Amino acid sequence: MIKDLELAGLIEKITDQYETLHGNGLVRNALAAIEIPYQYRVAFDIVVHAHETYRMEGLSYDDLYLGIIGLSHYIYAARVDISPLLQRRVSNKVGNEAILERMATDNMKANLGALADRVSELYVLAVKLDNNANPRKPSHKSYPELNMVGTFLTSQTPGLLRQ
Repeated sequence: MIKDLELAGLIEKITDQYETLHGNGLVRNALAAIEIPYQYRVAFDIVVHAHETYRMEGLSYDDLYLGIIGLSHYIYAARVDISPLLQRRVSNKVGNEAILERMATDNMKANLGALADRVSELYVLAVKLDNNANPRKPSHKSYPELNMVGTFLTSQTPGLLRQ
């Protein structure tokens, strides 16, 4: 189990950023449509909601890495699928409601970028801690999917996730 104050603080920032992203009903409802594989979703939930129990129990590298992969898939799907959908939906609207929806859509993009930055920091820190704790056989070597995390966190190219 990993117990590290810097990691705990970063997980707390990710949780806060995730909650900020979901603060608007329009965005929250749209993001609810994102599907990611079950194993990643479970670990994603553990990481996003771990800040409360993390300091007491710690977090396993398996849950952490699967959570990072799940978060990167989630951010990618939100950026590539959900954001353009919301933009198209609000582009033809007029009036005060349209202005609020456009603002929510624009804020979503900024919040996704901030969340992606935090997840990237989490990945770098996790690998550093893992390499220090397990120099001969770090756990991250068991997850080839981690090689795509950076791409999923930054890409806007459709079709990278095929389930």
